[in-house]
Amino acid sequence: MFNIFFIGLILFQNFNFVVLGDRTGSAKTETFEGIIDEIRVLSPDFLINVGDLIEGYTNNKNTIEAEWTYIIGQLNQIGCPYFLTPGNHDIWSPQSESIYIKHFGKTYYSFNYQGCHFVIIDNSRYDSISAMPPNQLSWLKQDLKRNKKALFTFCFSHKPFWRYPGQAETLHQIFKQGGVDYVFSGHDHYYVSKVWDSITYIQVGPSGSRLKEYINEEQGAFQNYLLVKVARDSVNIAVIKPGSILPFDVVTTEKVAMIDRIENEAVKISKVNIKDSQTIQDTFGLWISNVTGRPVNTTLKWNFNKQVWQIVPESINCYLPVGADGYYKFQCRTSQPEVLYPLPNLGFSCPYQLKQTHRVKKILPIRRIANCNKVKKPPTIDGKLDDIAWELIKPLTIFGTDQGDSAPIEKTLVYFAYDENNFYIGAQCYESQITKLSANVTSHDQPVYKDDHLNFILQPNLDSVAYYQIFINPLGTIADRRCWLESGKNLKDPNWDLSAKIKTNRYQDNWQVEMAIPLVQFPNYSIDDWGFNIVRYQHRTDKVGIYQVPFAHDPKTFAQLKFSH
Repeated sequence: MFNIFFIGLILFQNFNFVVLGDRTGSAKTETFEGIIDEIRVLSPDFLINVGDLIEGYTNNKNTIEAEWTYIIGQLNQIGCPYFLTPGNHDIWSPQSESIYIKHFGKTYYSFNYQGCHFVIIDNSRYDSISAMPPNQLSWLKQDLKRNKKALFTFCFSHKPFWRYPGQAETLHQIFKQGGVDYVFSGHDHYYVSKVWDSITYIQVGPSGSRLKEYINEEQGAFQNYLLVKVARDSVNIAVIKPGSILPFDVVTTEKVAMIDRIENEAVKISKVNIKDSQTIQDTFGLWISNVTGRPVNTTLKWNFNKQVWQIVPESINCYLPVGADGYYKFQCRTSQPEVLYPLPNLGFSCPYQLKQTHRVKKILPIRRIANCNKVKKPPTIDGKLDDIAWELIKPLTIFGTDQGDSAPIEKTLVYFAYDENNFYIGAQCYESQITKLSANVTSHDQPVYKDDHLNFILQPNLDSVAYYQIFINPLGTIADRRCWLESGKNLKDPNWDLSAKIKTNRYQDNWQVEMAIPLVQFPNYSIDDWGFNIVRYQHRTDKVGIYQVPFAHDPKTFAQLKFSH
């Protein structure tokens, strides 16, 4: 870290600096290092990051130090001073804070350059402005007051409180009274901007991290960083993604909100029931609403594999005046349920601004229905799927992706059964390169999801919002939690522990799991219908297969498991 420095207005020279977004979580090394190379070519006067440079969230000091060593090495390649804003992946515990301070000094601070004032705020560990330490807010107000005559004032924080309902106004008033001109933040992994009372707010998108809130580029879901050019009487901001420069208002809060409305409110499609091994024939409805404020004249067209699926009619012309609604019926059929994917998808263009059109794509929503057989003789839990109980059950084998495509994983078979006392799970996961199987986690409730694993979601009572999530790797190590919905939020209790008999085995080209779970583990369980989902992660290929697509932590989206009697 470089020392704070100041050059007076009398000697003012134009300068530029780069604002770097989040590298983590789930860092894409190639993307991040490519951005570092580009910044080196731009040769800015200095760089400011808005947080989340390391993965963090570990108690291993050596791991934390190694991650920071890599980051410091990358930033030093640029050849200019750099200033960091702590994010929640950088500081999450007293230990991580101590390591951060050792390398970079204070977690919140300010400095002056060429008569401009720069303020770094630390909200890494706080989810609201009311949770922030009063002494930091007091410092912020005094610091802005002392530097109110600065040519321009720039503020940086990791979390964008300026976007959050109930948080924005309080912080905005501090910035407004303190003479702040620009505010930069990160955290939510998409780019968006807003001008409010002459203060320009910008949320930098990911600079190497995964996409999180959005997947549409029109809503800011793209890798980027900023180049800020400062003259005595102006500030110009360029949004840069590999190979191009974009204006700062390429995505505005208004545009994000409109596309949100189009994606979430414009189209509703009723679900088609899918019973494994049965011919699918169903009628479903499509409701469409014009939420754009402009007339919509478009064609609703279904795209599908005609050798597998039939949808009638295949396309319909649709005209909707402003505020109007439409309803259409379709019939679908397939006699090849074993070739479920890719699912049919609906596509149409929706104009929402002058010369602005959003392309909508919706996969046919399905509800998969599977059977859970009652067994007279329970399987022996030994990690070998050779019992007669399993031989009499047709396994679940068809897995997909959130986009409605066939899952790019190797063959996976899952069996469910039950008796008066237990719920049984059997699974066989094929792996053609078995020596590359990832099976490293040996402790309960540790990150099993980093290994090859199966993720079972079970909702034993359809009248309850509670469900249970069980991760298991090839060693039989599990991570488990009870989950539930409350006021629209997904909550988790990691202290819930599964009590079950579990055995796994590894073979030449597959690994197998057997579990016997006492039904009394689940209060008020039903033996008629459960909600469920299954996810397999194949570590070697970094690919996922999902039974009920798309995956969501919402019982309304789960597949249905019917218990035979």
